[in-house]
Amino acid sequence: MSKKKKIQNRTPHNVKIMSKKGNVIKTFSRSQSPIRLKSETKRVGEIGEIPLSKTTMEGGNLPPEKEGQYYIVSRAVQSAYPDRTDLLIPNETVRDDKGRIVGCQSLAVPENFSSSSSITKEEFLVEKAREKAFSLVEDKEPAGTLSEIADSHGAVVSAEQMVEKGIKPSSTVFLVSSAKKRKLYAIVEKNDLIFAYGTFFGNQSSFDIEGGLRNLTSEIIGDNYSDVDGVLSKKEKTELFFEYENRK
Repeated sequence: MSKKKKIQNRTPHNVKIMSKKGNVIKTFSRSQSPIRLKSETKRVGEIGEIPLSKTTMEGGNLPPEKEGQYYIVSRAVQSAYPDRTDLLIPNETVRDDKGRIVGCQSLAVPENFSSSSSITKEEFLVEKAREKAFSLVEDKEPAGTLSEIADSHGAVVSAEQMVEKGIKPSSTVFLVSSAKKRKLYAIVEKNDLIFAYGTFFGNQSSFDIEGGLRNLTSEIIGDNYSDVDGVLSKKEKTELFFEYENRK
């Protein structure tokens, strides 16, 4: 299995990845040791009485390439190292009503970046599941807070469950889907979606908190994709496998 991919922000600014509707999907905190370029200028000749010079740039604290590790850097840093495939820059910037940049919708890869070799089929599936999961709640009205929804099912969410899942009683809950005996909820907390099921058995009901998007990883073996089964249907997974295999 290929090594899990990681992204580290090496700029002096927070980098927010946002959906097309303006929701923050992920925030990369600003770096305490941003990569900065050093310049060196040399005279290389002259045309008539006009001197010519050449300036080269290099990053004194640029880490060496490491499999599975990517860095968010400035455009100048990426341009100074055209042979590096691990340097990403904020792309598709998002601005507020005053024209200030508040985030971006993607990270731009260098020209020599090979998408087919940089991401596994499992990671591709997980990212698509993440995108769909956020789209499930973007147009929905909140169903209530976690404490309210759990109470409606006659259940008490323990402090241990909250600590484990990174949630609190006031976390916003959305109703994603509703069947005769089962409701699927999404709890929104810290740019994550944590799924919960409300199940009815006669006069009794239960409220079970499952894993969230933090737990959607590439560590999926064989055909066991249970971590994304709550988000993607079998048909969608089959279509995504086909899409992955036919990417350029």
